[in-house]
Amino acid sequence: MHKISDIFYENIYHIFLEYCDKNNMQYMSELDNFDFDALKDVKGIGVSKIESIKNKYKEFKGSLDGIDIFSVIHKDNYLLSVETLSFFNISKNAINQLLLNNISTIEQLKDSGNYKLYSINVNLYLKVCKAIINYKEPLVKRLNEFLGALKKEEHFVVVLQRSKGITLNKIGESFNVTRERVRQIESGFLKRIKSILDIALIDIIKNYNYKSCINLNKLDFYFKDYEDLNLMKYTLSVVYKDKYLDFCNKLIINNDTKEKVLDRLLGITDYYIKDIVNFNKKMVVITESLNKNHIPYIDIEDLTNYLLLNGYIKKGNYIYKSGISYGQLCALVIRNNFKEGIRIHLDEDIDRLRTLVKEEFGDVSLPDNNRALGARICAYLVLCDRGCYTVTSNIKIPDSLLFKIRDYIDKSDETTIFFADLFAQFKDELVKKSSIKNRYFLQGVLKYFYEDEFIFERDSITKLGKERKNMRELISEFVKEKKRPVHKREIKEKFPGATEVVITNCQIANRDILQWEYNYFIHTDSLNIRNDDKKAILKTLTLLFNEYKGYISEQLLYDMLLKNNREFLYKNHIKNASNLFCLTSYLFGDMYLFRRPHILKDNTKKRELSSRVIVEKFLFNNGILKYTDYQNFVTMVKWSIGTAYSVFKDIEREIVRISEDEYIEKDRFNIDKKNTDLIFNIIREELKKRDFISLVKFDLYDLLPKIDFSWNPFVLSSVMEKYLPPDLKLVAPMVEDRRYVKEIIIKKDKNINSYEELIIDVILKNNLSGSTLYHLESVLSSLGLIGRYLPKELFNSKNIYIENDRIYT
Repeated sequence: MHKISDIFYENIYHIFLEYCDKNNMQYMSELDNFDFDALKDVKGIGVSKIESIKNKYKEFKGSLDGIDIFSVIHKDNYLLSVETLSFFNISKNAINQLLLNNISTIEQLKDSGNYKLYSINVNLYLKVCKAIINYKEPLVKRLNEFLGALKKEEHFVVVLQRSKGITLNKIGESFNVTRERVRQIESGFLKRIKSILDIALIDIIKNYNYKSCINLNKLDFYFKDYEDLNLMKYTLSVVYKDKYLDFCNKLIINNDTKEKVLDRLLGITDYYIKDIVNFNKKMVVITESLNKNHIPYIDIEDLTNYLLLNGYIKKGNYIYKSGISYGQLCALVIRNNFKEGIRIHLDEDIDRLRTLVKEEFGDVSLPDNNRALGARICAYLVLCDRGCYTVTSNIKIPDSLLFKIRDYIDKSDETTIFFADLFAQFKDELVKKSSIKNRYFLQGVLKYFYEDEFIFERDSITKLGKERKNMRELISEFVKEKKRPVHKREIKEKFPGATEVVITNCQIANRDILQWEYNYFIHTDSLNIRNDDKKAILKTLTLLFNEYKGYISEQLLYDMLLKNNREFLYKNHIKNASNLFCLTSYLFGDMYLFRRPHILKDNTKKRELSSRVIVEKFLFNNGILKYTDYQNFVTMVKWSIGTAYSVFKDIEREIVRISEDEYIEKDRFNIDKKNTDLIFNIIREELKKRDFISLVKFDLYDLLPKIDFSWNPFVLSSVMEKYLPPDLKLVAPMVEDRRYVKEIIIKKDKNINSYEELIIDVILKNNLSGSTLYHLESVLSSLGLIGRYLPKELFNSKNIYIENDRIYT
C-alpha cells in the first residue's frame, strides 16, 4: 500500500495533503475514483495545481500499470553492480537501500519492476528513473569518461601516488594530514575505482566466457594509458586481495581463494617439483596435477612464475630450488656431457665437471678437493666401470633379463655370488640386449634396483636371511587386497623401506599390477570386465579410428565411453582418461600401439607414434604450421592442456617462427650469406650508437635486405637465433610468452652474460637505483626491455632487492 504523502511529498502539494488528511484519505488506492476537479473549491488550489495533482496521480498509476522504465536497459549492463548508479548522482544511501532489498545488480533492478522499487522508496524510484536512461548503451564504452571525472577530483592524486608505491606517511606529510586520513581518502577512491574496474571485468568475462579465473592481461584493451592500467592493477591488489593472484596477474571468480590456490600450489611443488625438475619432461604430469587439484586455470607459465617468486631458479629446461644439493646438479651435468660416464678419481674429468656446472648453473659451491667432490656425487650415480659412474637414465636392460638375473641369484645355492661370475653367466645376453658391458655396470645396476634386498660389497652380492620377504611380492599383495587404486604414498606408509625404484619395479615385474595414473596402482583382480565390455570398447576404438584416420587420443576415447558406457567406467573405478588409457592398453596392447596420450591403429609403426609425426600428418602444409590450426586440432582431439603445451614445445625444436601465427620447418628457413652479412652489419652499426637492441622495438626494417619472408619481429628473432655471428649475443628473460619477441642483442665483448645483468647495467647507467617499481617499469618498458611489468625472475635476484616498493641494486 502506497501512502498519498509518499507520492505527493513535494511542498507544492501540502494543501492537497491537508485536504486528504481532513477527509481521512491515506492511501493512493482511495484516489482511484476521486474527482480531482472538486478540489477547485479548496482554498489555495487553483486550476494549474489541480492539473499538476492529476498528472502526479497518472504518473503514479502509469509506473505501476504502464510501460516498464527498465525496458531500455542494454543487456550488456545486466551483470553490472548497482554501485554503478553512483556515476549518475544516485547517493550512497540510496544504493544501500537497494542492496538491503537484495538488489545488487542492474539485472535484479530490472527484474524487480516498477512496483517493487516504488514500494521500497518513492524518491529512490524517481531518481532511478532519471538515471536508468544512461544504461541504454553498454557502460563499458564510457570507462574513460568515468575515470576522467574521478581524475578531476581534488584528492585523486592520493590514490594515484599510492598506486606508484608512495607510502601513506610520505603522502600525509606532503598534504599535512595524518596517515589515517590518507588511508580514508584512498579507501573512498578505491571503492569508486572498483566500480569502473568491475565494468571492464564483467565485459571480459562475457567476451571470453571465463568461468573460474580472469586473465587480467585483457585489461590492456580497456586501459591504454600505462598509468591508468597500473592504477587498476593496484586497485585489484587491494579490493580483491583474497582473489588476486599477483604471480600470474589473474583474478579468481569462482569459490576459490588466493589462500586455497597457494596451498594447492605448495602441495604440487612439494610432491612433483621437490628440489629440481626437468620441466619439459614433467610437463604433462604437472599440468594434470593442476587439473586434479582443481586449479586448471593455473598454467605452466603461471606455475613457473610462482616458483621463481618462491626461491626457485630456472636454467634451460630445469627449475631447481636455490640451495639444492650440488650432487644433484652435478648428476644432471654428467647425464648431458659424460656419455660414457665420469671417472671420479681422474682430475681431468672432475675439473671438466666443475667448468660445466658453472656454465650451466652459475656459481655453485663445490668442494675444493676433487676426491671429496667425486665421493659426494657417487650417491647420485651408478657404477658403470672401474672407478667410473654414470646416471641412472643410462641403464638400458629389458625387464625380462633383469628378472632372470634376479631369479638366478634367488635360486642359487650360494649365499654370496661374485659379480665377475654373475656377469660371465649372462654376458652374451647382457652385451646383446642391454647397455651393461662389464661386471662393474652389472654391480651398479643390481645395487640400484635391489639395494634394500641384498648386501652389496666390493666384489660380491650376498643374499639376506630367509626371514626377509620379497618387497615386490608384499606390495603386490597389498595392492590386490585393497581392491581399488592405491596411491604410492599409501604404499610407502605401509612399507617405509620401499624406494621409488622398488615400487616401479613391482609394477613392471607383475603384469597384473597396472599403473592406473600418475602415482596410482591397481590390481587387475579389482577390475570387472565382461566380454561384452571388451566388445563395446573395441567397437568404440574402431569407430574413432575410422573418424580420425587411425589415430585417437585418450580423452576422445574417454568422452565417447562416458557417453555410451558410463556404467562400465563406474564399476571399474575409471574416473578420467588416464585410467581408461591404462586399462585399454592392458586389454588391447597386442592389437594397437599405445603411448600416452596417443593410440595408433597400426601397431607396426612404432617409430611413427610421436607427437611430432601426428602434428605433421594433420597440420603441416608445405612445411608451414599455423598455431591457430594447432590449437583447433588439439581441441578437436581433446588433448589436455599439458599435452598440448609439451607437444608444441617438442615441435618448436624443429620449426622456426615467421609471424605471429606461422612457423616453418627449420630446413626451409634459409637466408644466403650475402643477406645475413648485410643484416648483421646494420645491427653492428646500430650497436655503435647504443648498448643494446631490443627486437620488439626494432624500427630499421626499411634498411634490411629483401628476403623470402616478410620482415617482422618474429622473422628477425628467428634470423638472430639461426645466424647470430660470434661477435654478438642474445639475452632474454626466462619466462615464456609466445605473444611477444623478448630477445635483446648485445655485443659479445660487453661484460654482460644474462638478462639480469643487462637490467642491472641499465639501472646503474640511468641512475634508477632507488626509484619506485612503477617508474622503473615505465623506463624499461619504453626501452623495450620488458612488457608492462618487471619479470618475476628479477624479484628473486641476489643483486636486486625491493624495499618499500623501491628497487635497489
